[in-house]
Formats: sequence, structure tokens, C-alpha cells
Amino acid sequence: MTCKQMPKLTRLRFLSSTLPAFFCLCFALSSTALASQVVPVNLHVVEPRFIAQGYISIGNIQSTRINYAQSTVPGRVSRIYFSQGQAVKKGDVLMTLRAQQEGYHLNAAKAQLDKANAGYTLQQETVDRLTALYHSGAITKSTLQAEQVRLLALKSDREMAQAQYNEAKARLGDTNIRSPLTGYLQELKVHEGTVVAAGTLLALVADTHHLKAVLPYSQDFRNQIKPGQTVELYSTNNENLPLIKTKVAGITPLISEFNRTFGVLVYFDNPGGWYPGMSVKGKVIINPHKKVFLVPPSSVVLTLKGPAVFVVKEGRAYPLPITMEDGSINGFDVLLSGVKSGDKVVTDGAGFLHSGVRVHVMEKQ
Repeated sequence: MTCKQMPKLTRLRFLSSTLPAFFCLCFALSSTALASQVVPVNLHVVEPRFIAQGYISIGNIQSTRINYAQSTVPGRVSRIYFSQGQAVKKGDVLMTLRAQQEGYHLNAAKAQLDKANAGYTLQQETVDRLTALYHSGAITKSTLQAEQVRLLALKSDREMAQAQYNEAKARLGDTNIRSPLTGYLQELKVHEGTVVAAGTLLALVADTHHLKAVLPYSQDFRNQIKPGQTVELYSTNNENLPLIKTKVAGITPLISEFNRTFGVLVYFDNPGGWYPGMSVKGKVIINPHKKVFLVPPSSVVLTLKGPAVFVVKEGRAYPLPITMEDGSINGFDVLLSGVKSGDKVVTDGAGFLHSGVRVHVMEKQ
């Protein structure tokens, strides 16, 4: 009698009694297959490495010196010789003012000086003539002395006129507005045709040789970062710029109430290619000799308990939970804990393993 010929109730009783045995048989067969499975893998022998432990932050570059060029005389901006962003040297003429009033002052001072020189020359000739007459007995000594006193007064007038002329000439020369330092023209405050008064700020020049980096760090690191620690600076947008190593120069005393950070100040001389306003990645070295282990990225697998690696012992692979550090070194993942020196970590094939599986080593690195 076949299964179809059985009554329905009888068929149900038959299936309920035979299915459990069937599933147990299948499970036993699959377990036997898994137990006999051998997975080909490559190995990486773990060795300790010592790296510099530090805290990374993204900050910005600032100039340590920013000076204003300003007018010392009133006038009208007649010409501007540099544009914003251009490099300038100390003493370069940034712009010229047309100070018509200062020209009038210079002409008046020149006239006064010419008048004083003429009066002094004439009086000197008079004194010379009277001196000869005095020695011949034609005039008295008091007459000669009176003219000599007048000569001294005219000499003082001439010196005063010379000083006024020099001052007027210097003020007229101040119409050439010069750069106060070597750097870059960061900002122009005026344009051609602007009328300015004495003391008006005309341009902003930033020193690009002496720079500082301001790196914000969380308040959690306030007691770990100190002046004198080594800092490594990297450009965030130009890989060709060289690494800069320097020291922490100072720490801002206040914690920002907006983002709970403090600033780390780092001063350095520009080797070229760095500009105020650029972003910079800084790493403050806390521990210069931190012990870590490096493994290929293919060794790390994700489990329900977190990241792990498989270690081979006596021909079988076993998972080990690990602690990782953010980032990589020369393409290798950085492990902080979980493995020890000499461990044989599975690289290629780690994603196909389970605990206790037999493995066949194809290549050892």
C-alpha cells in the first residue's frame, strides 16, 4: 500500500513520526561535512610595532603679524599699484595720494626758506663790512655787536625755515603709501579716487613667513595636551607640502562655551606653500612609543560581538575579538589589543571561516 492509498489520518501520523528522524539525519550529515571541510587560507604573522600616539585635529593657519598701512596726510588716492592677494615687500609703494594742500605747504615753506637764506646772507655781508670798519676805528664796538646779534637771530630764523621746509617735504613724500612688512596684501580699504584724511587705514598687509596654526581640541584632552609636546602639521588639500614638525607653543586658557573646545597654538616658519586661512591637520604626540600590531584589512571580519580576526592554532582557525584604532599605516589596519606577537592571523579567506574550522595554509607572510 502506497502513501496515497493510506487514509489521511494515517498519513499524518506517518509523517509526524518520520520527519524528525529525517531532519536529524540531514543535520548529522551536514555536521559531518562541515567537520571534514578544509578551507585554503593565507597567513600573516603578527609582530609588534611602535608608533607615535597622538590626537588629531583640523584647524586653520593664521598670520602672526598683520599690519595696516595708513595715511599721514589728507588727500585723494590717485593710483593703486597692487591687488589683493599679491606678494609685497617691505617698503613697496602700495598706492599714491594726491595731496594738493601739502604741495601748497611745501611751496610756502620753500619761499620762507629762500627769504631766510637771503636775509642771513645779506646780514653776514653787513657784519663782515662793519668788522673791517671796527678794526680801522671808524665805528664803535657796540655798533658791531648789535649787527652780530641780528646775524644770530637771522641764523635761527633760517634754521627754523629749513626745518619747516623739511617737514613739508616729508609730508608730501608721505603721499607714497608703503608696505610696512614683507607678506601679502590681504585687504584694500580704499579704491582709486577715494578722499582720505590723515590717519585713515588704507590697506592690510599680512606676514606670510611667520605663521601659526590654531588647532581646536575637545575639553576631554585639556589635561593631556601641554606646551612643549611635539606637533605634526599636514596640509589638508596639498599632498606635496612637506610635513612640519614643531612644538606646542601655548594653549588658550578658556573653554569655548559654544562647542566645549580649547585652542592649541603652534608657531612655525613658512617653508613655502602655506598661506593664512588654509585648513591644516595637526597631530599632537602624546606617547611617542605606543605598541600596536598591524594586519592587512582582509584579516578583519565583523561579528555580532564586534571586529575580530581568525588565528590559526594546530591547523584550525579560531576568532579573537580585537580593538582597533582609527586610520591605517601603509595600508595596514592598526590593532591595539586582542592579538600577541607571533600569532598567525588569517588574511585571504577570513570571511569564509567559522570557529574551529580546519584550514590549509597556502602562503605565509
